[in-house]
Amino acid sequence: MSFAEAVSTCFRKFADFRGRATRPEFWWFVLLYYIVILAPVVAFLFISQDSDSFNQATFDDPGRNGTGLVLGLILSVAVLAMLIPYLAAGVRRLHDTGKSGWWWLIGLVPFGWIVLLVFLASEGDRGWNRYGPPPGVQAVPPPPQGTLPLPPPPP
Repeated sequence: MSFAEAVSTCFRKFADFRGRATRPEFWWFVLLYYIVILAPVVAFLFISQDSDSFNQATFDDPGRNGTGLVLGLILSVAVLAMLIPYLAAGVRRLHDTGKSGWWWLIGLVPFGWIVLLVFLASEGDRGWNRYGPPPGVQAVPPPPQGTLPLPPPPP
């Protein structure tokens, strides 16, 4: 899956927390998310270095320098616009590995983000799991559970 396909898929499934997502779909979207989040921060740091005093010009008197306000507004809009698709893609990625989406919350525990990172980076289930078919498979009925083919009739 290419970068453009992954991003369009994540935005098309904007708030869809059901189903599964492949590793490339999730990680390409994560890359876009952090690029969009970091761009205003980096711009803010470069612009603020041109001022006489970093602290005075940007934080102590924000009314004198509107750059911080504008970049903060851009950052806030970017975070709000991409947060739900980011969370939805992460939940779908966890579903692909057979885990519940509630595992996202382990990131709130100290060092829980390491466990979450391992889950998100691990290979997904190759076949059906309780969250549906593998990504890319459409309208295929699930395999029957616990059924074996009948033996041939005796001669």
